[in-house]
Amino acid sequence: MNDISDMTKNTANAALFYQGDAFDASRAKVMGRNVAGATFLGAFLKYANVDQWLAAVQTRGDEEKFKQQVADICDANGLPAKPTSVVGNQNFKAFTDVGCYFLPDPGIGRHTWLRREHNQRAFSFCGITHTIASNNVMDQFTKTFLTPVQSWDAVICTSKSVRQAVEQLAEGYAEFIEARFGVRPKLPMQLPIIPLGTDGDLGRSRRDNAAGRKALRAQYGVAEDDVVIMFFGRLSFHAKAHPTPMLQAVEEAAGRLPNTKLHIFMVGQFYNEAIEATFHSLSKEICSASTCHFLDGAQPDVAEASWAAADIFLSLSDNIQESFGLTPLEAMAAGLPCVVSDWDGYKDTVIEGETGFRIPSVIPPPGSGTSIGNAHGVDQLTYDRYIAAVSQTTAIDIPAAADAIAKLADEPELRRKMAAAGQQHIATTLDWAQIIPQYQELWADLAARRVLDAESAPRGKGRSMNPSRPDPFDMFKNHATHILSADDEIGPGTVDPVEIKQLINETHYNVTGGLFFSEDEIAMVLAKVGAGRTTVKDMITTLSPRHAAQISRGLTWLYKFGLITISKK
Repeated sequence: MNDISDMTKNTANAALFYQGDAFDASRAKVMGRNVAGATFLGAFLKYANVDQWLAAVQTRGDEEKFKQQVADICDANGLPAKPTSVVGNQNFKAFTDVGCYFLPDPGIGRHTWLRREHNQRAFSFCGITHTIASNNVMDQFTKTFLTPVQSWDAVICTSKSVRQAVEQLAEGYAEFIEARFGVRPKLPMQLPIIPLGTDGDLGRSRRDNAAGRKALRAQYGVAEDDVVIMFFGRLSFHAKAHPTPMLQAVEEAAGRLPNTKLHIFMVGQFYNEAIEATFHSLSKEICSASTCHFLDGAQPDVAEASWAAADIFLSLSDNIQESFGLTPLEAMAAGLPCVVSDWDGYKDTVIEGETGFRIPSVIPPPGSGTSIGNAHGVDQLTYDRYIAAVSQTTAIDIPAAADAIAKLADEPELRRKMAAAGQQHIATTLDWAQIIPQYQELWADLAARRVLDAESAPRGKGRSMNPSRPDPFDMFKNHATHILSADDEIGPGTVDPVEIKQLINETHYNVTGGLFFSEDEIAMVLAKVGAGRTTVKDMITTLSPRHAAQISRGLTWLYKFGLITISKK
């Protein structure tokens, strides 16, 4: 980071692009990005040292949702009121005033053209990765090479492996551009690593839910000395963690512990009946020494109580759609030792041998999936089938997972030790109270870069902000017989004049309102022409030299409907 005063770091703020769905953890079929968005907003309101809360929205409905969500969070946490503003999602002045525009996705490039129209140093864009495996997100990253992204913009990578994946994607596309044009570009934006966070206080309250633990364990016939291994998340064999390795690992561990009954709690939601039937069928085939129970994660009381009812957290994620993984954080916060795959963000958050065990994962070597990527790129493989193909060839060491589960199930003291270490790890490193200041420090660093760094792709005078959407009167100038010139003469119209109010108000005359003249300006033009022939240059001088482009459009508009004539001198 640049050398920035602590005061600047503490007060750095951003306008939050708010779409209600992205910040709603209570929606049906909730996904990790929804939980991440909702918990981030709550944490930002609690821990950000800012003087106002500002949201940018696309719809009036989202404006009301934001205000209500802020009010609910403040009421629930006893937070003092602060000025709360909601602006449109293209409010250039508001973003300039606050200094940064935060988007809950990595596609910042598509927004940077608007800033280029005005002043590229005015504010920074900051995005964040969630899944990076979809066609849309990968295209957004590669298209960033061709957008006016600056070094004072950033996409937060939530894990080391995600940043490495983004850099790998960018490197491959840069190699293509070099082969095509002889120049190897670099992504100018920053790719800082800032993990997601969790609420340590919520985790402790979950762990202390003795009544919930007792009731839920009783409901599923779990005795006091039985051990519950819980998976919490999306119940999908192709889009999260295949159940077979987890079921087999628990079953193998149960076979080694004849005096301890092992239960598997799979807490989550099935996306359809076919997937649900597959999970039930697999559990019946695999589990005999252990017992598998499926709990509906859409029921808040059940989901909350499951954290207290469990003794060990298990997640052998094998899926590229996930880039960080929130549930191990929630598990550690709730005092559960973790058995997780050594995969994606889990590698950064679970400390091997201290807060849990990371189980080795294996994938095929580079070059083995070229045909899979190609098929996905031309839509022969849907996103679901693409990630499924990778998941099916991602292996987790089942015997190692069984060893870890058996060790934890057989040693209550080890469970307690790892639980305490996990809660401490959350408190000192991964609680939102530790994470939000890192966002503000990043935003302050971006502000310093806006002052110090060279601007990439400055906009040429008179050029369009986006070269793929040029000035149509430049691109199509050869369609016309003549291009309006400053020396062209303007005279009175030759047909019965159209009423000024008709020109302004009727769509077939003024389909794009605001691009031409106002009523007063039309009256001024007609009065000047009525006093004698004049030139385009004189008309612009009379009306406003600063608005020459709009006046030129207005003159040809009036000529179109016969109110004036224009002739080449």
